Amino acid sequence: MVLKDVAQIIKQYTRIRDGQIWLKNQKVGLPKDQTFCVTVGFMGNAKTIGSTKRNVEDVETISLTQYAIITIDIFGLSQEVPLRKNEIIMALNSSISNEAQNKLGFSISSHPLTDNDLSALDGAAIPYRFQLTFAVQFMQENKTSFDYYDSFNNEIKTE
Repeated sequence: MVLKDVAQIIKQYTRIRDGQIWLKNQKVGLPKDQTFCVTVGFMGNAKTIGSTKRNVEDVETISLTQYAIITIDIFGLSQEVPLRKNEIIMALNSSISNEAQNKLGFSISSHPLTDNDLSALDGAAIPYRFQLTFAVQFMQENKTSFDYYDSFNNEIKTE
């Protein structure tokens, strides 16, 4: 799954702990200490941009290529949050990221589509909040076996 892969890239590059990074919609609250947190999720639905079907011998392979926007939210009370935001941008353009993209069959843009500072949303007690959005393209593939025409069951049943 692309979101888990992106989260793993960020975790590995930035060396953050498991408890600091989540997939969206897991009911994560703001940290109470100087720790910062990261969430990764889709913005809306993925759009299908291609579908192919190949038959090789007795295996049918159907591929679906999709395009989506992912959001990465970084938040916390520490003044290091703006610096860590930049580190996350670098993580997605790193060798670790490029290797994972090649191995796992997805492609993520090298720079964010948007880089929003949402810190003012909470008023005077400002925790730092940033939201990055990236374009991502990924593929899903299903393989099934089928019978050749000369091995079909030719019986016609009548009742």
